[in-house]
Amino acid sequence: MGHKEDLLAGAKKCLLERGYAHTTARDIVAASGTNLASIGYHFGSKDTLMAEAMMQLMGEWGDQFSPPELRNVEMPSLERFRGTWARLTEQFVTDRQLLVASFEIFSQLDRIPQLRTMMAAAYEQLRQDFAFDFLSLAQDVDMRTLRSVSSLMLALLTGLSTQYLVDPEHAPTVDDLVHAFRVVGKALAEA
Repeated sequence: MGHKEDLLAGAKKCLLERGYAHTTARDIVAASGTNLASIGYHFGSKDTLMAEAMMQLMGEWGDQFSPPELRNVEMPSLERFRGTWARLTEQFVTDRQLLVASFEIFSQLDRIPQLRTMMAAAYEQLRQDFAFDFLSLAQDVDMRTLRSVSSLMLALLTGLSTQYLVDPEHAPTVDDLVHAFRVVGKALAEA
C-alpha cells in the first residue's frame, strides 16, 4: 500500500478505537506508519482524511448488511425485509464502535464542509435504490415511489440505530418492525 491507503487504514482504525473527537493527526500517523506531511499532501487536512475514512467504513458496513448477491435474488418482500433488518440489528450490536463513530462524525457536518458534501452525496445515492434492500419491488418502479420508500428506510435505519446506541436491550426487534409496519399500513389504507 502507498501512503494514501496507509493513512486511510490508520484513520479507520483510529475512528473505531478512539472515536472522531479523540483522534489526533499524530494518532493517525502512528497507526498508519506514515508521517504528518502525508496527511496534508494526500488529503489537505485531518478532517478530510477522517471524513473519507468514515465514508469507506460506512460503505464497507453497508456491503455487509446488504450483500450484492442478495439484491438480485427473488424473494418475497417480507422475507427480504426481515432478513435485512435482522442483519442490520446484528451489526448494531457487533459493530457498536462504528455506530458510535458515525454519530460522532455526524456532529461535525456543520464544521467540515467536505464531510457534508460527501454525506449528502451518499444519502442521495441511497435514496435512489435503498428500498431494494428491504422490499422486492418491480425493477421499473416509479422514481417517486423508490425515493420515498428508500427515504423511509433510511430514516428508520437512523432512528433504530439511535435506539440501539441508547438502550439496546429495549430497542425494537425485527418482529416489532414488521408488526408496526402492518399496523401503519392498515391504518393508512383505511384513511
